[in-house]
Amino acid sequence: IVPTTEEKPFADSDKTTGLLVLEEKLVELMLKYGDRILTRRDSENNSYQTTVIEEIIHHFQEDDCEILTETNRKIIDEVRQGLEQNEIRSGNFFFGLMDEDISGKIADALVENYETSDWRKFNIYFRTEDEVLDKVVRDVILRHKREYVLKLIEDLKKSLDETEEKAEIYEQITKLNQLRIKIDQKLFRNL
Repeated sequence: IVPTTEEKPFADSDKTTGLLVLEEKLVELMLKYGDRILTRRDSENNSYQTTVIEEIIHHFQEDDCEILTETNRKIIDEVRQGLEQNEIRSGNFFFGLMDEDISGKIADALVENYETSDWRKFNIYFRTEDEVLDKVVRDVILRHKREYVLKLIEDLKKSLDETEEKAEIYEQITKLNQLRIKIDQKLFRNL
């Protein structure tokens, strides 16, 4: 999924570009695999199940993430409304909507990538995204959190010139850097 030019509100920032790519991937995962069940563990190591949509929406809400494009915002709002009504709104739900941008994004997400080689004839098999979905969702969420934290740090650094409360801003930057380090530790543990 490639965002259109008019959907790149922060195109001048590399941090935001990475964040946008990860946001696009999270939306794609919701559309493609939204109703799939993931098994997770809570902080007390108890196992529980959640759907891909619930996991990703929880991430957006928990971290109060700013959604970068209008199309993604519309999709995420629809998915949230569905959850409030106890329904999972993944890819096929959106085909009924008359929004051209959303329909195009859904089509891109649901169309399988064309495979140019048949590696199976050489007895070479690759794992599909579907087979490693649990890890893909976890990794993309962690990477999105990391990029979002880096964007917040950059925004705070830019605001240093405009404020008298420099000590407070430095304290926020320090806390965000500590959070980034924790996210990095989780990310690299999962590789």
